Amino acid sequence: MSRLICLVIGALSIFGSTRWNSVHGELSVSDPKSPRAHCTHTNGAVTACAILITRNEWPLLRSWVMHHGDLLGFENIHIIDDSDDVLAVEYLRRSSSKYGISVDFTKAGMLQLEDKMTEVALDMRSRCDFIFKLDTDEFLGVHNGDGHPAQVDQPSFRAALSVLSSNAEKFKIPFSQLAGRQMTCGDPALATTFDGIRTDGPPKHFYNSKLLTKIDLGTHRGGTTTSSVIHTSRFLIMHFQLKCHEVYVRNLKEALISQQVLPGNATDSEHLAALVKIKNKFTKGCGMSNCHKASAYYQYLLNPEEVRRQHSDQAPAGVLSTGLQDRPVGVLFTGLRDRMQKLMLKYADF
Repeated sequence: MSRLICLVIGALSIFGSTRWNSVHGELSVSDPKSPRAHCTHTNGAVTACAILITRNEWPLLRSWVMHHGDLLGFENIHIIDDSDDVLAVEYLRRSSSKYGISVDFTKAGMLQLEDKMTEVALDMRSRCDFIFKLDTDEFLGVHNGDGHPAQVDQPSFRAALSVLSSNAEKFKIPFSQLAGRQMTCGDPALATTFDGIRTDGPPKHFYNSKLLTKIDLGTHRGGTTTSSVIHTSRFLIMHFQLKCHEVYVRNLKEALISQQVLPGNATDSEHLAALVKIKNKFTKGCGMSNCHKASAYYQYLLNPEEVRRQHSDQAPAGVLSTGLQDRPVGVLFTGLRDRMQKLMLKYADF
């Protein structure tokens, strides 16, 4: 019997969204209680449906869509977008029209995210076995053993799904590869090599959909009916966390505004004054959500040039897993880059 997997990937709320209708070429208000994705499968095949929730991630968005669309099937991707970047919006409209990707456009903030993401996941339970949630800068792959590059092809992905127990409640993605720092703000998936495979840091989780009760923003602590045992998997995240300086600063600012930590349409001086008032909350014991973003943006506003210098000097770092310590950091894995170059040619009219 075929297994149906739905992949929930996110960073923004979907409340009050509008949907791009590729047939009629128009935007329409979507019913928040209607199905968020239309997963399909054929006998004997494992099918993954992806929901990506994104904002102003061009051109990384293009590579994300090509990688996961080619991996899972474009018709099984549903994107919820809050971009005001014309290139991102037009690309999503074209991909909807040509390849059948479902796209919703929304201007909602992030405060409702956990509740809305959970609502989406619970709505999917009748047609999904497992639920993942990732961000736009996280690309799925499969760990192929210490000392070997990650696998980014469809057969490897399906094989990793096929060995998961249908009776287990919660799983972890134990492996990651951190992309090198972007020096220019192009598409990192086309130009960046990766650090070695890492196992440090809290792993992200994914869930048996039938037993899921809640999904959290970072997917580090979401709930199931018991949440007592966390099973492992072979999945790996290729992470484009080390963004170029301009995108890094912009994302910090937009996240804090979206969460109403900072006021919108304010000057840098006004933002600095607002952060000074709540400094104790993000410097002593992390008494607020996204305290690391507030602290980083506060340091930037205090001394922009110093933060820019530190940012440009930063390189991938961390504990490499067994068997990789003798490998040069930053040159181990170029498989995703090579794959994206091929996909750019394959979908040249995309």
